[in-house]
Amino acid sequence: MIYARPNLSPHKWLSISALTCVLSLSAGRAHGQFLPPDLGGRLQLTPFFGALLLEDRSYDNAAYAGARIGTDISSSYSIEGGLGYASSGFESGAGDGEGRESVGMLLLFGDFLYNYPLADDFIAFGSFGAGDLVSFPESGSNRSDFYFTFGGGLKALLRPDMLLRLDVRQYAPDLEIESFNPRRGTPRFSPSGSPKSEIQKILTFTVGLTFVL
Repeated sequence: MIYARPNLSPHKWLSISALTCVLSLSAGRAHGQFLPPDLGGRLQLTPFFGALLLEDRSYDNAAYAGARIGTDISSSYSIEGGLGYASSGFESGAGDGEGRESVGMLLLFGDFLYNYPLADDFIAFGSFGAGDLVSFPESGSNRSDFYFTFGGGLKALLRPDMLLRLDVRQYAPDLEIESFNPRRGTPRFSPSGSPKSEIQKILTFTVGLTFVL
């Protein structure tokens, strides 16, 4: 049985997710200020599993798994790094099914997080970072693409040393910062001078358990 793929681009999904985060933050502010759980600057290890969606419709969406490790550097800010892997497929021939190939994708990333408590045991966060996407096609040589990443999510404290975590991330290879003026807000991005990435923008949805070490 063949199922039709949703007719929503990753950008629309990200917009919906961002709107949900904004509404959640507004609701939290309306109910007063909360203090985030005090994790004492300890390491936080988060194995995760989810889905990877590709902007290029010739590629299949895929299961995505990996791990993050990081720490809180203050009550509001965190840093983390990690990796994730997915195996996708794409049509390399004329569309008769015989030209179909698989491609492995390894995402290496480092992120900066801003944490915003919604309640005593719930934290919303936004993230921005960068990393490298290494692709391993079934035929041809491996390639590497630098990318920026941004997104957000929610953390729920299950017990003092464990949290449930939901993440949404947008990965944008083949982009570079054109200009950035802190007084004018966000950076402007433009296509880089490097060859255009075969895999363009990627969106991931993941759920994980954070273990406080």
